[in-house]
Amino acid sequence: MGNQLHETAVPIPEPERVSHYHVLPEAFDGQGGTLLRVGAIALITVFVTLVVMGGFAMYAQLAHMIDG
Repeated sequence: MGNQLHETAVPIPEPERVSHYHVLPEAFDGQGGTLLRVGAIALITVFVTLVVMGGFAMYAQLAHMIDG
């Protein structure tokens, strides 16, 4: 019984309250932030659309070459 562990209660500190946490860069905040976000979404959409259309074009060319 000499190897008993004595645990002491250690209080857990309260986390600091953060009222506003920035997830995106500050360029996306403010008046021009909405326009910048919409522009970024549009640019990403156009890029993905072009990649998908390029894939379809390659598939069509390969299918045409295989069919002879």
